[in-house]
Amino acid sequence: MSKSHDLSAFLASYEPSFARTAYLLTGDADRARELTVHALVSACRRWSAIRCHRPADAVLRELYGRFLGATGASWPAPDGHLLAGLAPKTRAAVVVTLHDGLSLPHAATVTGLWIGALDDELRRARAQLRASHPHLFADPPHPAEGRAEGSRRDDATSASPWTLGPAPEPAAPAAGPQDAAAEDPALRAALLALAAGTPRTDLAGTVLRRVTTRRRIRASVWTSASVGLVAALVATVVAGLSAVAGNVNEAMTRSPFDPGAAGTAQEIRDPLPAALPDPVRFAYPGYCRDDETDALAPQPCGQWVLTTRSGAEWRLPDARAGYDPDTGDYMPLALSQDGHRLVYQNPQGRYLVHDLPTGVVKGIDATAGEGEAHITSSPDGRYFSLSFGEAGDSAVLDFRTGTTRTVRGKDVEVLAVHDDGTRVVAERRDTDDVPGHASVSTLRLDGASTRTKGFRIDPALIEHGTALAPDGRSLALVTADARLVTMDARTGRVAGPRTRLDNDDLEVIRVERWLGPGKVLVRLWDHEDLYLIQVDVRTGEAAAFDDSATEWIDHSDPIGALEK
Repeated sequence: MSKSHDLSAFLASYEPSFARTAYLLTGDADRARELTVHALVSACRRWSAIRCHRPADAVLRELYGRFLGATGASWPAPDGHLLAGLAPKTRAAVVVTLHDGLSLPHAATVTGLWIGALDDELRRARAQLRASHPHLFADPPHPAEGRAEGSRRDDATSASPWTLGPAPEPAAPAAGPQDAAAEDPALRAALLALAAGTPRTDLAGTVLRRVTTRRRIRASVWTSASVGLVAALVATVVAGLSAVAGNVNEAMTRSPFDPGAAGTAQEIRDPLPAALPDPVRFAYPGYCRDDETDALAPQPCGQWVLTTRSGAEWRLPDARAGYDPDTGDYMPLALSQDGHRLVYQNPQGRYLVHDLPTGVVKGIDATAGEGEAHITSSPDGRYFSLSFGEAGDSAVLDFRTGTTRTVRGKDVEVLAVHDDGTRVVAERRDTDDVPGHASVSTLRLDGASTRTKGFRIDPALIEHGTALAPDGRSLALVTADARLVTMDARTGRVAGPRTRLDNDDLEVIRVERWLGPGKVLVRLWDHEDLYLIQVDVRTGEAAAFDDSATEWIDHSDPIGALEK
């Protein structure tokens, strides 16, 4: 399922539960709506980062953080509310354990209160509520009784549906705080009954509009920005989430993301067919709600998903995906610029190049290094390079002939490959004879018809990657102060405008590719959203590259055939 779609499904399924929690905390429908919207908007603006890492917990942290961070007068519970006499911290401890059904260690992670403090607040709540509502502490009802609409656990020991999978908890101590829900079943039943009366709301559309509005505001900042060195920097950043979630009336009685609910945690796509003529626009890794998928041999829910130009989606069964559990390195996948070939690492550790229209697969004859893989391809998709930085040699596959050429060196990397096979190679070494530098990189061209001795550059110049122009001579790269420049790959001379890219706190991820003789595509982000910016290297002007892929892909997800 794509990011925009699974965000909509998440909101449709979870929003009523968040609203009930907010209603119990505030005792007022309007304040509950305000609190819920704020928490959802704050968390969903980081959807790219949280979608695979317990997104409900992220929203709960925002919700409880705002509630506890405000003054007591900001969230007064009205007279007659069951929790009206409790202080905000005490009220939060009751709601998070008895209504939300979280264990004390899990509750501590979403409220920011340490376990001992939560236990103290629960004791204080019991004392106050025992005095004001003694009937709640009489003989507890039979476990089959007291179930209210909106109850989110079948018993006190079942997993909380706030999380996509079991909550990570430390081992239980031999003696310590008891499970609050098991200790106070009548009080919990009363809270669930009160929560069931929360006014129905549909906040998904509101949340999505506010997230989208933020992106439009950022676009206006790009449009009005001025770059002093060379030219005006003009950009309009992609606005975007188009899918709007519908109501899910069963949300109060269903566990979110159960098989019958509207929207699932991950829709399993069909496996890649033997031949796929439709070019791939981008790819993203799937995710599994149990968080137990093995990146080296992922389950179907955690495999790479390929999205084609027609909008069809296919999963890639024979590829590693996600993060290496031992090293933390990202399992690589790369796409050729025409979207017809892809590179991936299979479960056995081999790097393969797959020609999608024909189904032909050829291996890169190289031993995987211990460092994170860096993969590039020539613009026409004939050549593919594989480098591991300090970990060893690099390799370049000629897909047409099936031969692999090794580029040897201690810390060598193939930065780019031209359509004629010429490689831009960087070799880094430590130095003590270059003032102001602890290390330098030697950059050279290496090809059948073009070879250069090389020249020394600051390694920071290639930190964000490079792209070789169609003429095989000009390199686009980003300086340490986030300016896009062009360099003559034969002489090292920097010429032309220096275009600033870090307006409005944007950070450069990497230089993607040349879009033609004079334009370069750069990937940026703000730790929440992704942006593609095209820079005219002749004038220094920059503008948003209007490709809807930015709505779907994350920081490192590969792009292939662009919309234009």
